[in-house]
Amino acid sequence: MSADRLAFVKAVIAAPDDDLPRLVFADWLDEHSDPRGEFIRLQIDRHRRGGRGIGPREYELLVEHEPAWRGELPEGCDAVRFRRGFIDKARCHARHLFDHRPILAPVEHLTVVVRDLRTEWLAYSPPPFTLPVKELTVDCREPVGRELLGVLRRFGPFPRLETLRLLDPYFGPAGLENWFPDDTFPRLRELDLSRCEVNDAGAEALAENGWDDRLTRLVLRDNPISPGRRDWLRHRFGDRLVI
Repeated sequence: MSADRLAFVKAVIAAPDDDLPRLVFADWLDEHSDPRGEFIRLQIDRHRRGGRGIGPREYELLVEHEPAWRGELPEGCDAVRFRRGFIDKARCHARHLFDHRPILAPVEHLTVVVRDLRTEWLAYSPPPFTLPVKELTVDCREPVGRELLGVLRRFGPFPRLETLRLLDPYFGPAGLENWFPDDTFPRLRELDLSRCEVNDAGAEALAENGWDDRLTRLVLRDNPISPGRRDWLRHRFGDRLVI
């Protein structure tokens, strides 16, 4: 990616809700006879009109150019969705995020698949996470446990994150024991810990660590929580609790 193109992309990532950087980039692409400019304009226009799906011309451009435009993601990412001209949703394996070049797209909905947690990853000190992610799912195909939260903190802060889903049967109470609302996830409002083996100790931590003042939705489906601790959670979270 050229220095000019990279500067435009970084401007889009820095202001994900603003159409202006996208349209300025589209002008530059038009000047360089790049069909991505037309695609950006088409998608922004449909978004502004409240249109759904993908229009015929957008589809034609994607069929021809999507493989090249996916180059903004590390190799191996899939489940891609384009919105307002750029990739806003993707699923990536953790090893690609750790071992390869960064994501260069304003991704707001990201799923990270973890198949193992290497020793070198636990000591990894990345630069601050710059993606405008609003919804993050961490899908641990091999159980990770309490170290998972430490890895997320090293990638933080996540200034725009509103929804966090952790899928790890080893996370449980050990991951929750010392987890308090902090600046890592300053806008977090929905926490989904379904099937994370959250037991009574984990339920007490959620009820007593300050999350009742932060969350608008707490999802704890399929966890071994006793009736008494469920009642305690309902007392703290009310109808914000899904269990």
